This record gives sequence, C-alpha cells and structure tokens, in this order.
Amino acid sequence: RIYNPGNGHLPIELNDPDDMANTHDELGTFHEGHTSNVIPLDRIIVTDQDMSLKHKLELLTRELDNARDAQAITDFDVLHMENKKQGRDKYNTLRQIRSGNTKRRIDQFENM
Repeated sequence: RIYNPGNGHLPIELNDPDDMANTHDELGTFHEGHTSNVIPLDRIIVTDQDMSLKHKLELLTRELDNARDAQAITDFDVLHMENKKQGRDKYNTLRQIRSGNTKRRIDQFENM
C-alpha cells in the first residue's frame, strides 16, 4: 500500500475526492451537488416468507402472554397492543406518512 506523504496516515486512493463522492453516492447519502442513486425497496417481512418461523413466533407470543404480569402493564404497553391489533407498525406508519405531500406529512408527524 502506498501512503500519502502529506500526512502519513491515509492511503492515496482515499484522499481522492472523486472516490469519496462515489462512496457516498453508493451509500445513498445526500451531499452538496450530488443526488442519491439508491432505489427504495419495499420491505418484505421475514415471517411472511417463512411459515414455520411465523408459527414458532406465534407460539412464543402466546407463552409470553400467559406469563405477563397484568399489574406491570404500562400505558405504552396498552397502546402498543391496540396498535398491534389494528395491524400498525413503525414501517407501515412511516410509509403512510411518506405517501402524502409535504404539508400533510408534517401534520401527521407532529400529531404522532
């Protein structure tokens, strides 16, 4: 490896601004003068693909529900259980927020 004689720490190839710009583009970050080339992908839930895993998780959930102390349930636990019954999770909520225009997204985010 050839090291930069200027500072003695970084290899020469890492000091090239073009290399760093390409690295940032590949990672999908946004910086001045460049746009991201990352294509957003839909999330696929693993349990939708693997039915045995889904079954095991359902059994474990039932076992844990039986072991839960009813007096230790907080308001956040109740809210989480209600959201879970209605099929809401953080990914669906964020996807729904991103689907509207900017004004609507800001309003929905502030009302969370």
